[in-house]
Amino acid sequence: MKSMMTTALLLWVACVLLQLSWAEEKCSETTKKPITIKISVYTGRKSNRTIHTYTDTPGNSSRPGEKGDQGEKGERGPKGQTGPRGPKGEPGMQAPTKNLPERILNEVSNKIMQDVRELLVDELKEIRAVVHNVTLSQLESGYPNLCNIRDSRWKQIVHLNMSSYRSRCPAELREVKNKATGQRACGRTAEYGCSSLLYNPGQEYTDVCARVRGYQYGQTEGFKPSGGRNIDEAYLDGISITYGLPRHHIWSLVAGYNEVYNDLYRCPEDRTDPQDMRRIPTFVMKNYYCEAGITDGYPEREVVWDNPLWDGKGCVLETAHSCERSGWFYRKLPPTQKNIEVRLCGSTVTMLRDTLLDWLEIWVLNT
Repeated sequence: MKSMMTTALLLWVACVLLQLSWAEEKCSETTKKPITIKISVYTGRKSNRTIHTYTDTPGNSSRPGEKGDQGEKGERGPKGQTGPRGPKGEPGMQAPTKNLPERILNEVSNKIMQDVRELLVDELKEIRAVVHNVTLSQLESGYPNLCNIRDSRWKQIVHLNMSSYRSRCPAELREVKNKATGQRACGRTAEYGCSSLLYNPGQEYTDVCARVRGYQYGQTEGFKPSGGRNIDEAYLDGISITYGLPRHHIWSLVAGYNEVYNDLYRCPEDRTDPQDMRRIPTFVMKNYYCEAGITDGYPEREVVWDNPLWDGKGCVLETAHSCERSGWFYRKLPPTQKNIEVRLCGSTVTMLRDTLLDWLEIWVLNT
């Protein structure tokens, strides 16, 4: 019996020592004070029997171990509830309305007046074009006097005015602009030959009254035999107006080389030799205007913006009849319903020479 109690006591002591070792380790982490542990045995009596008292001071703490790897990031928590609405901010600074500086008001009003003035000028130009050569009495009678023929049956089939900001070149032509002055005009898109525009009068007509204004670019050469002598060819540097197919000639507007020099490519009516009139194709006869923008010197590869062609102004020589009728021309035709064709022609590439137009106006007298 005694041996069994001894064995149990030893086992119990071993367990206590293990717990003591654990307690020592824990205590050493927080304190260096002595630790006293009493070991008692329960004897079944009123008091326990103390068999051993253990007193010791914890040793020095050991070096911390290495830091472990960081764990994976946890899942995002649920969205929190929306917080209460913040207080209303203070009113901002009020913009000045009644006390604007007088200088700013003047600038705004002047800008508005300038825009309105430009719009009115463009509108007046178009109105002036329509009532060209119309007297007060003719306006009162209700129809214009075109090419000295006053009749209510006149019908305008085309009106192109590139000085109006609303006007655009037809799709068959390209736009050329003077960056310095803002002037715009239309030129041919075909490198060689002619670019064509077709207009349908809509009903039978017998008379044509029209006006064209153009500009010289480069070394235009008037009626040039190398361009062809046939009406279907580029027989001129300029604009050819015909009707129907096969083509029938109405008028030719020719761009000469220069107005003064006795050059081979000068306008025929400006030359003194009657033989030079042979340069004019037979189908043209006297139904043409010829003028050059260059009045002195030789043409350069640039547009002569300051001296328009066939506008009834700036004719240098008395023999030139391009200033007759203030630039208008007139033809009497057999009754026809055929389309009117306007061709911008050149005998060589546009880089060397071209003829531009910025005004095209055609009227027909319906039967």
